[in-house]
Amino acid sequence: MKIRLVSLTVMFLIISINVFAQTPEEYKVKDANLNSIAAEANLKQIENALKDFRDFTELVISDEISYKLKSNGAADVKLKAKEIEKISNMNWSIQNIGFNNWILVVRGTLLKLEYLNKKREYELEKYRGQLSERDLVKLKITVDTAFKEYQEFLSKSVYAD
Repeated sequence: MKIRLVSLTVMFLIISINVFAQTPEEYKVKDANLNSIAAEANLKQIENALKDFRDFTELVISDEISYKLKSNGAADVKLKAKEIEKISNMNWSIQNIGFNNWILVVRGTLLKLEYLNKKREYELEKYRGQLSERDLVKLKITVDTAFKEYQEFLSKSVYAD
C-alpha cells in the first residue's frame, strides 16, 4: 500500500512537471515584451475595447435585445434595459466616467514610471562616471523629455465626473 502511494505520487509529479515543461515558448511572458512602449500599445487596445463595450451596451440598452440560445433547443431570450444595467460595468456611470478615469490613471502611471526610470538611470550613470559628457547629456535630454511628457499629461488631464 505504501509503495503504491509513493508510486502514484511520483507519477503525479512527473506528469505535472512534464505538462509545465511542454508549454511552448511563444506562450511564455518574456521580459523583453514588458516595456513602456508595449504597455502604451496595450493600453490603447484596452481603451478601444472599452469603447466598443460602451457602444455595444448603449445599443443594447437603447431597446430590448433578443437572441436565441442554441444549446439544448432554441429558446427566445429577451433582456430589458433595467436587467442589463444590473450587470457589472454596464451602467452609464461606469462606462462613461469609470472607464475614462481608469485609463487616465494607468496612462499617467506609465508616464510617471517612464520618467522616474529615466531619471534613476541618469543619476546612476552620473554617479558611476563611466559615460562621456556627450552621452550623459543625451541621457539627461531623455530624462527632460520624459519629465516634460509627464508634466504635459498632468496639466491637460482631467478626471471625468
